Amino acid sequence: MWNFENKNLIVVYIYKYLDLNENYLNHYGIALLGDIARYDKIILKDNINYITDNLIRNLELPDMTNKSSKDNNDIEMEKLSICNNTCWTIGILAISYPDCIKDSVHIIMKKLIKIISLPRLNKSLAQNVCISIGRCGNVLPEIISNYLDQFLKQFCLSLRNIKDSLEKQEAFM
Repeated sequence: MWNFENKNLIVVYIYKYLDLNENYLNHYGIALLGDIARYDKIILKDNINYITDNLIRNLELPDMTNKSSKDNNDIEMEKLSICNNTCWTIGILAISYPDCIKDSVHIIMKKLIKIISLPRLNKSLAQNVCISIGRCGNVLPEIISNYLDQFLKQFCLSLRNIKDSLEKQEAFM
C-alpha cells in the first residue's frame, strides 16, 4: 500500500486515482507520474515499487477484435492512451530509478516486446515502446542486450521517423 508520509498533496491524489482504476484518470495520472519522476526523484521514491507494479499491469493493449459499438471504441482508445503513457513513464522510471526497474525488467521487456511485435501498431505507441526499451538499455545494458533479437528491427523502424529530440537521443544512447 502507499506510503503517504511527507508527500505533496497532488501526488497523494495521483496515487488514489490510480487505485480507482478509471481509464480517464489513469491516462493523465500515469503521464504525470512520469513527469514527476523526471524532475523530482525523491517525491516518488518511497512508493516506486508500487508504482512500477501498477505500470506493469497497464502494459496491456485492449482487445481490438470486438468493435461492435462506439462505447467500446472509446474504451479501447482510452486503454491505448493508458498503455502509451505507461510505456513512456516506464522509460522515465528506468533512468530515474534504475535499481527498482532492475527487479522488474524481465516482465517489462516481455510486455514491451509483445506490444511492439503487433501488426499495425499505433505509431506513437510504437515509438514510446522503443524509447522505453532504449532507456532501459541505457541503465541495464547487460539485461536488455539479451532481448535484442526480439525487438531490434522494429525498434529501428519505429524510431527512424521521430524528429530529432531529447527522447530520441536518449533512446539511442
